[in-house]
Amino acid sequence: MAQAFATIIEAFLAHARARPEASFATFIGSSPPDVTWTFGQALEQARRAAGGLVAEGLGAGDRVVIVGGNEPAVAAVLLGAMGRGMVPAVVHPPIRAEAKAAATYLENIVVKAEPALVVVASAEIAASVGGGRRLRTAAELLTSAAPPVELQPPAESAPAYIQFSSGSTGAAKAVLLCAGAQAQNAYATGVEIRAQDDETWVIWLPLYHDMGLMSGLLIPLFLGHRTVLLAPERFVERPVAWLQAIDLHRGTLTVAPNFAYALVARRASPERLAGLDLSCLRVAFNGAEMVLADTVARFEAALAPVGLRPDTVFPVYGLAEFTLSACYWDVGRPILVDHVARGDLARGYAAPALENDRRATSFVSVGHPVAGHRLRVVDDRGQECQEREVGEIQLAGRSRMLGYVGDPALSAATMAGEWLLTGDLGYVAAGQVFVCGRKKDLVIRFGENFYPADLESVAATAPGVRAGRLAVLGVADLRLATERVWLVIEAELEPAAAYELAAAVRAFVLEAAGFKFDGISVVPPGFIDKTSSGKVRRYAVRDKLLVLFGRGTPPPSVGRFPEP
Repeated sequence: MAQAFATIIEAFLAHARARPEASFATFIGSSPPDVTWTFGQALEQARRAAGGLVAEGLGAGDRVVIVGGNEPAVAAVLLGAMGRGMVPAVVHPPIRAEAKAAATYLENIVVKAEPALVVVASAEIAASVGGGRRLRTAAELLTSAAPPVELQPPAESAPAYIQFSSGSTGAAKAVLLCAGAQAQNAYATGVEIRAQDDETWVIWLPLYHDMGLMSGLLIPLFLGHRTVLLAPERFVERPVAWLQAIDLHRGTLTVAPNFAYALVARRASPERLAGLDLSCLRVAFNGAEMVLADTVARFEAALAPVGLRPDTVFPVYGLAEFTLSACYWDVGRPILVDHVARGDLARGYAAPALENDRRATSFVSVGHPVAGHRLRVVDDRGQECQEREVGEIQLAGRSRMLGYVGDPALSAATMAGEWLLTGDLGYVAAGQVFVCGRKKDLVIRFGENFYPADLESVAATAPGVRAGRLAVLGVADLRLATERVWLVIEAELEPAAAYELAAAVRAFVLEAAGFKFDGISVVPPGFIDKTSSGKVRRYAVRDKLLVLFGRGTPPPSVGRFPEP
C-alpha cells in the first residue's frame, strides 16, 4: 500500500535512509555501460548536484532549465534542484537533423522559463542555447569542488517544477506545479494500481515528457520502487528493446502512448520475440493520446505467446496541468469499449450503437477519477452535462497546477474556481469516463462536430495507408463560413499514384463509415509534425499545407481545397 508523504523529496529522504543499499534506478543509455543507483547513491548524486547549484549562487525559488533526456546526470540535477527548493524544468534536447528549428524551440522554452541557470546534459548541446544565458554542463555541477549539501523537503504549497506541455494544439505552455500536487498524484497512482513494495517500472519515455518524468522517476521514487529508464532512441530504433528491458529487469509496470503499443504489435514477429518472457508484467499504462481498442487487442494477442497476461493494458487519462494522472481504469479488468452512433455524436450526444454498425465509432473507457480527485463534464453554457452528453472535461483536486508561467490571462481562463478546464471533450456513461478528443482539434462542419482521432482510425485501415502517417484537419471555408474536413496522408509516391491513393481512401472511408472527406492530400514522409509523445500537431500541419496551396504548389489532392 502506498505510504503518504507530503512531498517527493520527503519520500526520497525516507527511502534513502531506510534502505540505502536497495536498488533504485537503472539507466540504459544509447550505448553501454548501463548505470545503476541504489537509493543511497541516488541521494549522494542529488546532494552533489545541489552543492554545485548552490555554489553557482542559486537558492529556493530560482528556476533551472535542464536540457537532456534520460541520462543519470539529468536525474541528479533535477532531484538536487527540487531538494533545495529550486524550480527545475527538464526540456527536449535539440535534434541535430533539425538544428535550426530545434535551436528556435529551445530558445523559446528558455525565454518562457526565465531561468537563473541553464544546465545541459552534454557540451554538444550548449551551442544550441541562446547567447547571454548562464550555462553549465551537468558534469560540471556534479564534479564541482563545492561540497555536497543536504536536501530539504519543501513546503507542500511551494512551486516544485515546471512541466512544458507537449504543444499539440500550439506552442508549449510552461505548467507550474507545487510539491504537494506531485506527492498527491503519486500517492493516488499507488492506490489505484494497488502498488506492492517490490514493483519495477520500465520506461522509455523521456524525462522531459510529463508521463516520462512522473512514471519514470518521481512516482517510483515516492513509492520506493525500482525504475529502469531506457534512452528513448533505443525504443525508436528497436521497439523490441523495450520488451527486452521488461524481461531482463522483470518489470511489473510500464507506460507508453497508444502508438507505441501499435508499433510493437505490428513488429512482433516470432523471430523478434524469441526468448522473451513477459509474464512478469502486471500493468501496462496506455495514455498520453487516444486509447484504441484495436491496438489493445492486437498488442495483447501478439505478446500472449511470450507470457503477457490478458487484460494487462491499462487505459489512463491525464495531462500536465493536472500533474499527470486524472483517470484510471481498474487493474486486471478487460477494457470497456463503448460503441456510439457517429451521426448523434456529431450533434453532441453519444448514443449507443451496435458494434457492427458501419456508421458507428467507438471509445475506450479511461475509468474513473483517481483517488481523492473529482471530474465533471460541462456544456458550452457552463451547465453540467447529463449522461452521455458530450462536453468539456473538468477536474478538481490537489493535483491541479498552480498556473502557467508568465501567462496570468491563460491561467485565469483555464481555472474556474476549484476546477481545471482541460480543453478535452468527453462524456460519462454508467459511471465510466470516455474521452473524445481535444476541443481545439474539433472540426465543426455546418454545425456538426467531427473528431479527428475517430476519422483517422477509420482512414488508417484503408489499403496503402499506415497508422501514424495521417492527420485529419479542419480548414476554414470563408465562402461558406464553415470548416472543411481534410485528410493528409504521408506516402512516398509519384503524383499520379498519390492522386489514385487519395481517391481510393476517400471512397474507402465513405463505404466503411459513411463519411465523405471534403478533400485528401498526399504529402511526403516527415510532413506531419508530432509532439514528443507522438500526438499530431494539427495546427502546424494545417499551416504547412496552407502555405503549399498558397504558393500554388499543392500536393496531389482530391476535393476542392478551401480558401486559406
